[in-house]
Amino acid sequence: MSVKMIELPYGPYDLEPHIDGKTMIVHYNQFYKKYVDGLNQMLEKYSQFADMTTEELAVSRLNIPKTDADKIRHYAGGVLNHELYFLGMTPKTTGPHGQLGEAIIRQYGSWGQLKQLMREAAASVFGSGCMYLVTEGNGVLRLNLTPNQEMPPLGTVSPVLAADLWEHAYFEKHKSNRAAYVEDWFAVIDWDRAERLFRQGQ
Repeated sequence: MSVKMIELPYGPYDLEPHIDGKTMIVHYNQFYKKYVDGLNQMLEKYSQFADMTTEELAVSRLNIPKTDADKIRHYAGGVLNHELYFLGMTPKTTGPHGQLGEAIIRQYGSWGQLKQLMREAAASVFGSGCMYLVTEGNGVLRLNLTPNQEMPPLGTVSPVLAADLWEHAYFEKHKSNRAAYVEDWFAVIDWDRAERLFRQGQ
């Protein structure tokens, strides 16, 4: 298996003024690429894992030296976290709707109340990580915070939304102001894709 970089479904400047193009270019071409390249290098060394999916590599316990197993999980998690984040944004955002919209209202009362919980969750992450809204199936949602490039427990939950909380996701426009960045991320969520992921996770 050779891991390929995904193509963005929008131009790097299309998410402005919320997510600035200069950050997107660096984020995609340098940081995301680093994880793709790193994973490919590890798979050249351990060709026995070439048929595993990136999802499997990110969560599996591999019977190889721990240092290398940790590297594979780290690189695979970095690939997935970036892809879920990039693909989860759009310049033509709408708002929660369909079964996901109903689940948000049923469980949190409103999108506004869930946003507040997400603001608080994002602020609670010290250092680097990601914030996920995941479904446990049967219409149940929950927030999941992962440090560094770890993934939610795939197989137990399915990601619906993903926010990259590493500073390299917002350093140009927002500097170190993560709270302002999260507000801008709310404005570019691809709710159509989130609805599809929610339905698939049931």
